[in-house]
Amino acid sequence: MPAARLTFDKLLLCDPSKSRSTSNVYTSQRSHAEEQSLGRLFILTEISSRDNVNIDIISTIQTELEASYFGTDDLNVETAFERALERANQKVADLVGDYEINWLDKFNALVAIVKDDVLHFSTVGKVHAFIIRGEKITDILNTAAVDESLQDKINPLKAFSNIISGNLQENDTVAFCTTSLLDYISQEKLKRTLIDATVSNAVASLDRILSEDTSTAFAAIVIRLQAASVATPVYRTVAGPAALSQPTASAVPTAPQSSLDDLMYRQSETNKVLSPSLTRHLMETARRSGSKVADFIKLKLFKQSPRRVTMDREMRYRAPAPDKKAVRQSTLVSIFAAIYQGIVAVVVFIGRALTSLFKQRKKIASDVKAAPKTFTQKVSSMITGIKRLPKMSRYLLALVLIVAFGLAQSIFSLALSKEEAVQSVEYDSSIATVSENILKAEAAISYGNESGARELLDEAQSIINSLPSKTDEQAAKIAELHSDIALQLGKLRHVVSVESPTVLATFDQDGVAAGTTELAIAGQSLYALDPAKKILYRADKESGEVAALAHDEDKTFQYVIGQTPASLLLFTTANGLAEFDTESEEFSNLAFDLTTGDVNIIGIAPYEGRLYLLDIKNNQVYRSYRSGNGYGTPTEWLKDDTNLRETKSIAIDGFIYILQKNGTVDRLFQGARQDWSLDTVDPQLTQADSIVTDTTTDNLYVLDIQGKRILEFAKDGSFLNQYTSPAFANIKDFTVDYGSKKLYVLNGNTLFALDLQ
Repeated sequence: MPAARLTFDKLLLCDPSKSRSTSNVYTSQRSHAEEQSLGRLFILTEISSRDNVNIDIISTIQTELEASYFGTDDLNVETAFERALERANQKVADLVGDYEINWLDKFNALVAIVKDDVLHFSTVGKVHAFIIRGEKITDILNTAAVDESLQDKINPLKAFSNIISGNLQENDTVAFCTTSLLDYISQEKLKRTLIDATVSNAVASLDRILSEDTSTAFAAIVIRLQAASVATPVYRTVAGPAALSQPTASAVPTAPQSSLDDLMYRQSETNKVLSPSLTRHLMETARRSGSKVADFIKLKLFKQSPRRVTMDREMRYRAPAPDKKAVRQSTLVSIFAAIYQGIVAVVVFIGRALTSLFKQRKKIASDVKAAPKTFTQKVSSMITGIKRLPKMSRYLLALVLIVAFGLAQSIFSLALSKEEAVQSVEYDSSIATVSENILKAEAAISYGNESGARELLDEAQSIINSLPSKTDEQAAKIAELHSDIALQLGKLRHVVSVESPTVLATFDQDGVAAGTTELAIAGQSLYALDPAKKILYRADKESGEVAALAHDEDKTFQYVIGQTPASLLLFTTANGLAEFDTESEEFSNLAFDLTTGDVNIIGIAPYEGRLYLLDIKNNQVYRSYRSGNGYGTPTEWLKDDTNLRETKSIAIDGFIYILQKNGTVDRLFQGARQDWSLDTVDPQLTQADSIVTDTTTDNLYVLDIQGKRILEFAKDGSFLNQYTSPAFANIKDFTVDYGSKKLYVLNGNTLFALDLQ
């Protein structure tokens, strides 16, 4: 029967100045020897945008695929294809970091290999793959039930993660195309167009139908396993102005192969980046090495002729594969039979041994008593016997003992070497897993999947902790991996480290350092309270100029908080209220009567004419309304059993945020706690001191004095940043000017200014 021929053509319509996406089609044009060994490579790509970098990205990926596939030294098509896809995945991950635009989520591609009558292909994103057999057209990708979740968010290190393989029958036609093509041509019309004409004529027909729309890019590859009796058409390439330069395709004769009735599907998706089996690779390497050693021994030691050695090697490689099922069955039978015989033998041996011991119990007891004397006599007798041997016999005995010792030493060394080799393979495999987890974690971070990245890094750290570091090389490698993990963990921690924060002001009076404890912001000034000296310090936000403002001697202010841009609210140790006018810089008393009895107010928060007070002694939040020159009688606001006795601070923006001593934050609304919490941070927040937010601030800020850091969260609870500095040695309080993106920190008597990220 004449051999079938592979015929194909490609369609590309893409105008970079008008098309809404960038597309390209590539067909390999290699030497006859390369195509005979590895077949032909087809690549269809599309990026659903008009960015200028699209052509560079597509060209880079195509070049990597071709170089990796045809540059392999493995002539197994499937293994070479897997390795090429692995290298392409790594290149995709590199390109994601090289460009600021998010092109990967818009990336659609198909890579196919046709060798003889066998087809392998892998996809990224959304493309169509049709096979036409007889009068039936089938969408291979839909039929194969490829995991749709892979198309939602592409992991760059697993972009090409599925391989579909199958055999083509004579006169089968395969069409790969972008999704835009089916917006203009139905499946039925596509089938009729491809069936009723040669491949090149069918592509020309598609060109005529689609070329009128210059705003849409179209790309397609049509492949047919043509009967040899049909004349091979002359191929042409239909392409718009945006086509990347590619060689023109031509028909390739292939060896005949038996067809299967249906296209076979195999999806090879693993938890790791696509790669050949390590075990198979090691077994193949060991087999080849063993064969080479055996051939060397035959040539050099046994002096066999090179022709005989070569013939033996060829026969060895051509030997038919054993019937695995039969071998498995016979092996299982042998194993069960051996186990049964072993059990019987052990039972019989134990029975006989016990019987013999019982019968000879008196003799055994006597022998035990005489053992030291008997042993000495036997040793003396053996030495005497050796001395009586002829000189040559003694030499032979010594030689035998030396050889025996050397043989035992060799066996021990061989066993030790074998164990070390196994450990080396396990070590290399663990190192590869750790490196892969780090790469996956880096990709997960780039896509915002921080919890997944943390799990991968924790697993990598656990594997490293179990690895030996016996040699300097192993220790260096483990140190390198620790450094890589620390780098990724640093990204997850979102640390903003300020080595030397800007010193805005220093608070003192007549050269004597102030005892400032509270910080507030109002208008264009910052205010620091010194309760002991009864002084309120003012610092200009721009110049840092400081002024000391004394207040009434009969009051000691405990808390100060910004009420409006023109006023501050102050709470006294006697549970009274005062107001400070920032324009006139005068203090005035406010009418306020806290008649609830014995209280311990540890925080106040004004909000739209209302004042909320946090009482940890009575586990209550009180609310008081502004009325004239003061606030009315406070009433109980908390309605549920939220525990406030370990509370450290309160803030309000419509919701009330309660900061607990252990670092957790409760969000309250209409008197009850909501189902809400903050994300965990690293290092974990186990102790906190103050919380800041208001209606002008989009985020929440938490002070951790012990950890010398200020944590920033979004109001949905997600973690954003943590600000640290070696200068945070004595933090007292902080405040935020969200409008100017500034963070102000009161450290001792020094006021620092930091930029918010």
